[in-house]
Amino acid sequence: MTYEKLVSLQYVKEATSLSRTRIWQLEKAGQFPQGRRLTLRCCRWLESDVQAWVRGEWEGA
Repeated sequence: MTYEKLVSLQYVKEATSLSRTRIWQLEKAGQFPQGRRLTLRCCRWLESDVQAWVRGEWEGA
């Protein structure tokens, strides 16, 4: 069984050099992986999706 690692907004910002606002703008436009809402105030991204986006290999859903 394979487990996917969920990463925080801070990790995403550091990995992409994007601001929080820009990340959410790109998500809304379908140009960045969607975060997974865990609670009302907690959102996480799949590390593999973020790394694929950084490498230019992410295929939008």
